[in-house]
Amino acid sequence: MAKAEANRLGNPMNTWPFVLLLLMPWSGYFHSRSSAAAVLGLENMLLMLALAFTALALQQITVALTARALGDRLLMFTIGVGPKLWSRYFAHHVVVVRAFPVYGLQTLVTTRKRGQRVRTALAITAGWAPFAVGLALIVVMHPASWTEKYALLARRLAPDSLFLYIAGWIALNGVFITIGALSGSRFFSNLDESVFTARRVLGHALDAEIQMSKGAYDLAVAAARRGLDEKPDDLLLQVNLAAALSMQGDPEAFALTEALSKRDLPPNLRGTCLNVRAWECYLRDDEALRDEADRASLEAVSSSPNQPAFLDTRGHVLMWNGRAAEAEQHLGRAFRLARSRSGRTSAASGMAILCANAGRVDEAVSWLARARAQDIQHPVLARAIALVEPLRRV
Repeated sequence: MAKAEANRLGNPMNTWPFVLLLLMPWSGYFHSRSSAAAVLGLENMLLMLALAFTALALQQITVALTARALGDRLLMFTIGVGPKLWSRYFAHHVVVVRAFPVYGLQTLVTTRKRGQRVRTALAITAGWAPFAVGLALIVVMHPASWTEKYALLARRLAPDSLFLYIAGWIALNGVFITIGALSGSRFFSNLDESVFTARRVLGHALDAEIQMSKGAYDLAVAAARRGLDEKPDDLLLQVNLAAALSMQGDPEAFALTEALSKRDLPPNLRGTCLNVRAWECYLRDDEALRDEADRASLEAVSSSPNQPAFLDTRGHVLMWNGRAAEAEQHLGRAFRLARSRSGRTSAASGMAILCANAGRVDEAVSWLARARAQDIQHPVLARAIALVEPLRRV
């Protein structure tokens, strides 16, 4: 969920005018208006795209490592602007590559207010400073006018000239964003106090999600509550708190999900909220809640069909409603897709219960062993043990 909120917390600027700067290698053509110069202009432009993507990737990696060393986290970074070409989740990071490598955008999140602006400025500076130093060294060691550098673009592939351009642009843009981070001035960037507050809230939400993925539910609850102390009305933190309380087996989760499910939530939060609500109904094993659990789990999995947690809850609810064949499909898929230990435990426990109810004792024992190998603290594991162990003894 925290990843879905990261998109609006980068360092957005009006970048489209700068896309025209990618045509800089064609400037060599104007020194020699020939077909050969035009071909070299195209080749240099393609070379510059490759160099720019590489340089921006190195810049963002440096920002991420520096932020981590300072105790913060780079949740999401975007290389370029324009149409999305590729995106991928790596652990708790989101990487997005777009069509035009004008510059990189980053979302630095934290749970500490004190010194946040300075730490952000230091991390951003660490990203552009090496390029500024490299630019200065090349200019000092190989002095030449910009006209001469441009002229090279009409005669050969000129990675040295292109690097000067790329390094200069990254350094100049980085200086502006660093000043904006320190001053809060919208003239330099949009990093005002509201953005820093939102990043702290996102940092608490991410901390809660990381702790839940580790099975440390008490720490996840504490992280969500710390965030809510700063921003009590934040829906992301409220949904995270409900999820953590549910995994902790706290009765407060039932009341909280009931209240949240009646609110107008964004799509990404509504799916998670309904999933937790369905799970809470399932754990109570109350006949009066059976239909509500079915509706909530169906809407949740419909909103995100490949979400392992949603598939898992849907599988358990279908099993509760006597639809074993559908339940087995959902639980098996949830186990295969789950990336967290708690997710695999829940799905494996569900499969153990389903197989035990069907008299498939050997399969039930096998699934129970898989569940125990993951998260022994998971609340649904006790149900599987209570059902399967007597069958194994028989």
